[in-house]
Amino acid sequence: MINNAKYLLLILIILPLAGLGCGQKAAEQAAENRINNALDGQGEIEYTGDGWEYEDSETGTKVQVSERVTIPDDFPNDVPLYPDAVARSVSYNPEQGLAGFVVLVTNDSVEDVMGWYAAQAAKNNWTQNGSFNMDGTSMLMFNQGSRNLNVSAAPSEEDGDFATMLTLSVTER
Repeated sequence: MINNAKYLLLILIILPLAGLGCGQKAAEQAAENRINNALDGQGEIEYTGDGWEYEDSETGTKVQVSERVTIPDDFPNDVPLYPDAVARSVSYNPEQGLAGFVVLVTNDSVEDVMGWYAAQAAKNNWTQNGSFNMDGTSMLMFNQGSRNLNVSAAPSEEDGDFATMLTLSVTER
């Protein structure tokens, strides 16, 4: 099972670095070296010029962070992806074909996003088994067979170009 908390923490470390501009090779290499030293052989992080990629040496799980990442071809096709949202991060294990999480941003409101997910998940045979709302942040929880899908959305305060940041997390029970 993918340890989503570990990868979300890694994203919080990498995401601010994703905006590094060109010509900062020394800073990029220094950041890459610091993170790899902190990982102590548990994985390898690399700056690709567009963003950051990490691979866990134990599980093979990969994490990508950038202004725009590509959703893997083997991402579960029954997990709805919000239309016109921009993917900023994805964690997946290509050997298992299971995406751990995806971070998307959109200009639509949290309410619109969550209403769309409630309807689309039901169409894709996901059963809603919980919800949570607090201070503008919303979460919907679904299950389907042995899998869980959690969708969370919050107003985006750090990204001036987008109104809502949402995270999809898919796990095996």
